[in-house]
Amino acid sequence: AWQQVGLASPWALALAVALWPANMGLEVAKWSILKAHHVPTTGNASPWREVLVGQTAALLAPTRLADGAGRLVAWQTDQRHGAVAFGWGAAAQGWATWTMAVPALVIAGLPWPAVALGAACALAARLSFRTPAHRTVAGLSLMRFAVFALQCLACLVAFGALMPGDAVVHGYPRIAAMWCALASIPWPVELGAREWMATLAFDERLPSVVMGMLALWLINRAFSAFAGWACFVQDSFKWRHG
Repeated sequence: AWQQVGLASPWALALAVALWPANMGLEVAKWSILKAHHVPTTGNASPWREVLVGQTAALLAPTRLADGAGRLVAWQTDQRHGAVAFGWGAAAQGWATWTMAVPALVIAGLPWPAVALGAACALAARLSFRTPAHRTVAGLSLMRFAVFALQCLACLVAFGALMPGDAVVHGYPRIAAMWCALASIPWPVELGAREWMATLAFDERLPSVVMGMLALWLINRAFSAFAGWACFVQDSFKWRHG
């Protein structure tokens, strides 16, 4: 793919990179709210550091559970309540994934499935997110999915898998379908699944899809993991020489 594909739209790749702080910032905001809500005392730990260390753990282990484990290791305070907080965050993001499929169904010309799914998501939100903190986290999860979807579409446009004018109409429904399918896989499974689903959803331009998904992985996962590793090394240095 590297030999066959060139960078078709540099501006799109720059957009995906520029959205990284928004993506991670929304996750940090969610984590901060959930910690304050579920944990009696949160201590002085930085939520940015905890989320980034969680990204490092998620890179090293093939399960989504590694993200939460990494955050709790970085925090080292009241980990039982911290695990509950992480679980609520994951549940909210899963709900947001299915909710954001509603406009995708509308774009794809499927209004009645969109109505049915929208009603199911609304009922789930009504029954699950009963506190102001959980409702706020659910709203932030919707925003984070929108940012991530824009990053994904931008990376696909950047390497020619999608034309800019087709990104919303032909791209977004496929992105939503990919992540709903991923959410339907048994929860701990993740390693390679999203990339495989992308090749199924955009198989007509396979080398470009491979490069686009690699770029997305480098921006959101590898860069975040490197930042988390730097935080971990810095803290270890302070502990040894403090």
